[in-house]
Amino acid sequence: MVYRATEKTKARKEAKRLALIEQAVAQIQLGGFNHLTMESLAQAAGIAVGTVYKYFESKAALCQEVFILATEKEVSIIADIAKEKGSARLRLEKAIVTFSRRAMHAQKQAYALIFEPVHPNVERERLKYRAAYAVIFEQVIQEGIINKEFVDQSSSLAATAIVGIIAEVLIRPLSQPIAEEREAELLDQIRQFCLRAIVVK
Repeated sequence: MVYRATEKTKARKEAKRLALIEQAVAQIQLGGFNHLTMESLAQAAGIAVGTVYKYFESKAALCQEVFILATEKEVSIIADIAKEKGSARLRLEKAIVTFSRRAMHAQKQAYALIFEPVHPNVERERLKYRAAYAVIFEQVIQEGIINKEFVDQSSSLAATAIVGIIAEVLIRPLSQPIAEEREAELLDQIRQFCLRAIVVK
């Protein structure tokens, strides 16, 4: 009986922690990690600041959790595309365009996740997830090389380069509004540039 009550308490606490992280994600969507504070989160959740500290020992710890939750969602979307049926080229194209489009449609969050200066703990997570994207691209590129769709080359190097290209190209679009027609043009340019380096002529 006592054991069951303890488990229920743990479950409630975890549910509350996850709800706070979701509310924190909503705040970075408005203004990045700089916009998120323990005080603003407490106010949004309708609780005391001290209660927030019961779940997260510091803002750095909170931001780390927020980064993981928000980035895992994005990584899973790209991973699902990589597992779809169809040629490696089409899947890689879709993954590149989807990543870029989603970033442009959530500018403040994407800027926060990809570029914003952050605590070293969050930066370590950022590097992990950049590597996770590269692994997804690498798997598709390996398939494309086997199927003679892509040039025989280091799939690891090519995948890492694609992740870097997308990130660097997106810096300016994520820092200012972008017109719909310019967005479509930029997405196509990113797609073409990435594929030119690996597709068999």
